Amino acid sequence: MKVTPTLITIAVVSSVVLSAVGITILITQRSGWDIASGVLVINFSLLMLTGMIIGAVALHRAYRERQLQTDFVSKVSHELRTPLASIRLFVDTLEAGEMDEDERRQCLAAISSETSRLTRVIERLLTWGRMEAGRKLYELRPERADTLVAEALAQMESQIRESGVEVELEICEPSPAVLADRNAVVETLLNLMRNAVKYGGSGGVLIIRVRSDGKRALIDVEDHGPGIPRSELRRVFDKFYRGDAVRETRTLAGHGLGLAMARHVVKAHRGTIRLDSRVGHGARFTVDLPVIPGERALEVPEG
Repeated sequence: MKVTPTLITIAVVSSVVLSAVGITILITQRSGWDIASGVLVINFSLLMLTGMIIGAVALHRAYRERQLQTDFVSKVSHELRTPLASIRLFVDTLEAGEMDEDERRQCLAAISSETSRLTRVIERLLTWGRMEAGRKLYELRPERADTLVAEALAQMESQIRESGVEVELEICEPSPAVLADRNAVVETLLNLMRNAVKYGGSGGVLIIRVRSDGKRALIDVEDHGPGIPRSELRRVFDKFYRGDAVRETRTLAGHGLGLAMARHVVKAHRGTIRLDSRVGHGARFTVDLPVIPGERALEVPEG
């Protein structure tokens, strides 16, 4: 459904016709009234064109967001059904009772793993719901930026090992201190690191920098992957949005909420998150947070 091109075409044609009428009136004028009428017709045609273009763009955005929401619901439904089906299968196997002790332990371990997976999906959705409703609360405490990065990397250890990604870590000294909700900021860095590993490809490079200009703490998460087209740079932080290439291949998992949640968290910390990327040259996300000034920063523990 191409809403915008169709409506814009109608608007342009109508405006051209009305403008032609107005110009004709001006050319064939016989009185001051003809001049006024011609000018009014031309102005009306321009206003109509502007209004229809604005309306067409709004309709297109609404249609696009509805499509993204539909894709999101479909993806989440699949993510919920998969662990539930696995749990049901293992429960049926246990109820059958035809297994030894080792097989029984394996079934219980699988059920525990799938239950944890299901819990993570649900918690993510609940967290996003609280963010959208403005009910997400953050407990801000003094934290060292390098400590937050280290905790995120520790949670990424198995994924990094499995993917064969090489990690390059650059941390300035002394590491800047920030007021942060530890869990929220670590989860934000995890989102960025997961994306860098996922989209950077197997055997790629994950570059993490912690730097400061004295007033701001800057944390870069960079990959050498395929990069992001310029046309998508302003949309990657929109809720439900996933890049065109990802939607077409459907080979990379994701809900389209990670970057939207990251932006919400950083904004709640009075910071910003930026993206710098070119096709074929990877992507660099930068989390920019205000530092704790003066002597208070020296009192922040390392861990």
